[in-house]
Amino acid sequence: MKNIKNIIIFIILILSFTFIIFIVGFGIYSKFKTNNIYNIQNANVLNNFNDIYSSDIPKDSIYTTIFVDPASEIDLSNIKDIYNNADLVIIGTIIEKNDGIMFEDYGYACIPGKVCVDTVLKGNLSTNEINIFSNGGYCTVKDYINTMSNTKKEKIEKMGLNNLSDKDKKEKYIVFNYKYGKNFYKNKRYIIMLKNNNGRLISMSNYGFIEVQPEENISSLSDIINIIN
Repeated sequence: MKNIKNIIIFIILILSFTFIIFIVGFGIYSKFKTNNIYNIQNANVLNNFNDIYSSDIPKDSIYTTIFVDPASEIDLSNIKDIYNNADLVIIGTIIEKNDGIMFEDYGYACIPGKVCVDTVLKGNLSTNEINIFSNGGYCTVKDYINTMSNTKKEKIEKMGLNNLSDKDKKEKYIVFNYKYGKNFYKNKRYIIMLKNNNGRLISMSNYGFIEVQPEENISSLSDIINIIN
């Protein structure tokens, strides 16, 4: 009887060990499989947030997309809050738009542009042309690696970026869709509410980046509110 009891215990231990090995092995496989899927993400994965910037670049050149949900002390959907906290509010026409740039201090890419300013609603300006940046944008994989290699080594490895060829690193893009981001276009006139952040004039919110007609006369926050209402 004692021998039978020992045999039963032995069988239970063998079965338990086999089950543990199976679970661990499946977990490793699942993780590997997930990482492979992650490494080939493209614009098609955009299913739960607005795709703002992907239209600027060929769809098949997008390596992955990242959603940026900012922490902010102000309500970035409230036009009054944005206006009151802006360092500069201008009206002007976009005369230049360039490829996106990755910024280490932000942790995401922005799109630079140049504005010919016709009206200053808030703040001081000594020139009629200024450089601005969108909040969010896109950059090449190479730009991301070069900019973030000191602070995001683990993330770079997890995303599989170092596994790409030099050609793909130059030609593939990472898109950063900022929750309150706003794309802009050359020869369009906008009201733009800007924050001076580390020496860059950056768009605060899509709610403070409003397209207006060339002939529209705007001189106050009340005029802006009337436009959007």
